[in-house]
Amino acid sequence: LVEALHTICDLCSHQESKTVAISSDVIAAATHLLMHDSVPVRRAAARVISSMALLIGGRSLLPIGSGPLGERLVEQSGPALPRLAKLLLSCDDELVKLHVAEAFQAITIFRDGCQQVVDQGSVLGITQYMCGTLPDLPSSRPLALCLLRLLQTMAAVTMYAKDGMRDIFSTGFGLIGKVVKFLGNVPIDKPMPGIDAELSTNIVRQALRLLWHCGNSAQGRIETLQAGGAKCITDFLSHNDAKVREAAVCALNVISLETQGKKDVLQHSLEAIARIIHSESETTYLHETCVQLCRCAAELPAFRFAFARHVLKSIWLLEKVFGTTSLAAISPLLSSKEAMETRIQAAVVAEHFLTSKEPLLGDDIRVPPVCPLINVELPPAFGFEECVDILQHLVELIEQTPSAQACLKALVRRERTRQELAKLLRSGLLVVPSNQRSFVEALAAEEQSQAQDFAREELIESFKLRQKSRYLVALQMATDAQLEQQEIPCVYSLHKMSETFQVPQPSSSISCQLCFILDYTANMKTQISQTKESLNKLMDLVTTLRPRHAPDASIDLEMTAVAYTDWDADSAKLGRPVVAAFGGKEIKRSHDSNLTPADFDLGGKFTKDASALRSWIEQGLGHGGQIPEELTGAMLAASYLPWSAQEKLAVIITDAPCHGKDYSNVIHDPFCDPTTGLTCTGQPEVPLRRMMQKGVRVVVLHTGEAHAVSMCSRLQETDPRLIHGKVTPAETGEKVLSVVEAQFDVQPLHYLLKPYQLNPTGDSLPLALNHDVEINQAGVKEKQNTGSDGLIFVGRPAAPPALSLARPAEAELDTWFERKSDQVELPREFDGKKMYLFKMPTKT
Repeated sequence: LVEALHTICDLCSHQESKTVAISSDVIAAATHLLMHDSVPVRRAAARVISSMALLIGGRSLLPIGSGPLGERLVEQSGPALPRLAKLLLSCDDELVKLHVAEAFQAITIFRDGCQQVVDQGSVLGITQYMCGTLPDLPSSRPLALCLLRLLQTMAAVTMYAKDGMRDIFSTGFGLIGKVVKFLGNVPIDKPMPGIDAELSTNIVRQALRLLWHCGNSAQGRIETLQAGGAKCITDFLSHNDAKVREAAVCALNVISLETQGKKDVLQHSLEAIARIIHSESETTYLHETCVQLCRCAAELPAFRFAFARHVLKSIWLLEKVFGTTSLAAISPLLSSKEAMETRIQAAVVAEHFLTSKEPLLGDDIRVPPVCPLINVELPPAFGFEECVDILQHLVELIEQTPSAQACLKALVRRERTRQELAKLLRSGLLVVPSNQRSFVEALAAEEQSQAQDFAREELIESFKLRQKSRYLVALQMATDAQLEQQEIPCVYSLHKMSETFQVPQPSSSISCQLCFILDYTANMKTQISQTKESLNKLMDLVTTLRPRHAPDASIDLEMTAVAYTDWDADSAKLGRPVVAAFGGKEIKRSHDSNLTPADFDLGGKFTKDASALRSWIEQGLGHGGQIPEELTGAMLAASYLPWSAQEKLAVIITDAPCHGKDYSNVIHDPFCDPTTGLTCTGQPEVPLRRMMQKGVRVVVLHTGEAHAVSMCSRLQETDPRLIHGKVTPAETGEKVLSVVEAQFDVQPLHYLLKPYQLNPTGDSLPLALNHDVEINQAGVKEKQNTGSDGLIFVGRPAAPPALSLARPAEAELDTWFERKSDQVELPREFDGKKMYLFKMPTKT
């Protein structure tokens, strides 16, 4: 039997022979012979399984094991892996153990084999065996090789198999602790007794790999830490083999995910980590893994400060690990409690980071976390806000190092920091050397023009280099320094208005919801009458309308209305509600600042019954008081309506603006807020955004007064698609019909051009990438492409620039829409609130 099994192993070194053997029930025979009475037969059978398992066909037969021989066997047949595990535990022969371990290692070279080892329960047997032999060092070479193969097996299943760690932790044997203690028994600078150096090194590396992989589980990390794993693993950072050092750093990386792990790394590993990072002979992988370990452990402030102290002279390393946030780590070293040499070096490091203009390598990670995020791009802001007493410490060091002066100059470029320095001087809390007092006072009294000069230079430089993050920082500085708008080079971001980028689809039915928002104050009698008369015409219109994209579709129209007056006493005397919704509730009371926007959820419903809506519209007028009316409350009520149709339209018919001094310069009522002119309903942008989110298109028909036009222009900053127009009272009905008819036509593609800002307002819209842009400045044309960030760099033009867009080819859109937009003129100067609408027309 032994010779036969050896012959199979010898022949099966050739893959074709191995395939023949697999198809000839060799797996079944070898599985059966694992339980043979003869020890040499068991050895040879384990070797055969090890050889066959290198092919997927062989591994696929392991769960069947000796099953094909079942009818010819006296004893019960069964799968191969449990028999291997049983043999490992029950046989005392060292070579049997070695060949069984080799079989497990061969099976787990591949992921499907790893899963088999878990599913067949073999991890439990291997764990039990290793716990019985560890932490003692192997006494012979076969046992050492056996341990190596088993460690390789366990490292593989814990990395690649589902539930690979389950049986390691569930048994309660404490394998992780045993492995840690085993590593503690291994000599660092020489091989294990009786074992050659290469084998000893491989065993250590695989043991560290097992700790690393098990450390991906919280249970594994806890067991490692409880066994004193951090100190033990750190000892191997000085091992002479680079791969052992790499495995040790990876194991430390995972345990540092625990707070106790960070503390243990601080206590035991700091010097060794710094030594490795500074070494030029280490591999790139080891360097980068050590950097990652530092960042992870640095979430513990104590580690961050200790590491910064240890590598204070290595500015390049602080740049790489922490970036701008190094300022927070080194700032305590500026304190008078430190030695003067340390304080001076800390000032040198601070100068480097405070005066840096380029993004640093570590800025992508941000340890500790930075809030607001833009402070990463603005080191003086980060230094002032995150470094306790930095101004006091730097002033104390002015006489000792010129770096302290450079740091102070960088910090006071921000107006807020300058004001704080002046405040400290006035209060006497700042101890300034007498011969430096004039310098510090000059910094504190620095005129705004100097801050403006610096902001101007930064804006120009960042614009020229197309550095968008730096531009945002400079823009914030320019805002703080109150730089004139015409001096700010304009950068815009181009966005798609997603709801218009829908390819028209044929449909058998189109649903539409229409809401009239009607001003019921004294001068609106004709417009309300016109609206009422238009209802029947609208119902007739939708029966004959044939949309271009769906000429055979029927139109299902539902309508409703919201009426509003104002909070004035005269309207109340007439019994008119402030806001009322068709089919819903009304608000009929005096103004109350405790009312909230949610109180204007009046219910309301849509109807197909034109006569019922006509009857509701036929109600008396209010008075209105001063010119502004409670339009915002009516828009709130409309925004809460049950909008659900494909086409949604809100038509506001008015001759007056809403409340609010930002929307018109007219006299406001006494119940309005004296500062803002607003009522309890707040700003109209709130309901306007709600309707935008629901896909409602808003149209304002007004009588052309300047105050109404002013309001509409302001609202267009929030929703550039908002349409407004002057309509005489007698033309109101016809205009309503034309607006509704236009709603069913294919709408152009809409793009929104926004100023590129730190804190953009409004809803987020997708960027328009890789669009060609033509900028025409007084006949001089420049072409740009929005690229991968959607940005357009316009600069400070001598004349108002005119922009047009060209979108990339897209087959579905090209069928319906032109590829070039209309031309839109922009102002010369920067305006952070103004947005611009571009339309790409439909094809005729």
